[in-house]
Amino acid sequence: MAKTLDQQLEAETLIRWDESSNQAVLWTASPKIRKEWKSYGFPVKAVSLSGWTCQVPVDRISYRPFKEGRSENLENLNKNGPKNDASFKEVS
Repeated sequence: MAKTLDQQLEAETLIRWDESSNQAVLWTASPKIRKEWKSYGFPVKAVSLSGWTCQVPVDRISYRPFKEGRSENLENLNKNGPKNDASFKEVS
């Protein structure tokens, strides 16, 4: 079954932590990311019909560099804003 446009747009993932805690709070609307977290052994809990969360130690989170071309896209987006970015497509 194909995803609706709303389902495609509503697939963000958030990572939140502060320096006073060694725990990060993760939240996602992506079933794919939820499955990845479960495969890592993260304690994933459903918080809505299309949202999942878990808490993990900050040292379980790693960063990767941007793929080729993505850093230039981000710089353009930051400089010009989304409406002036050629890769931005507004959905009505």
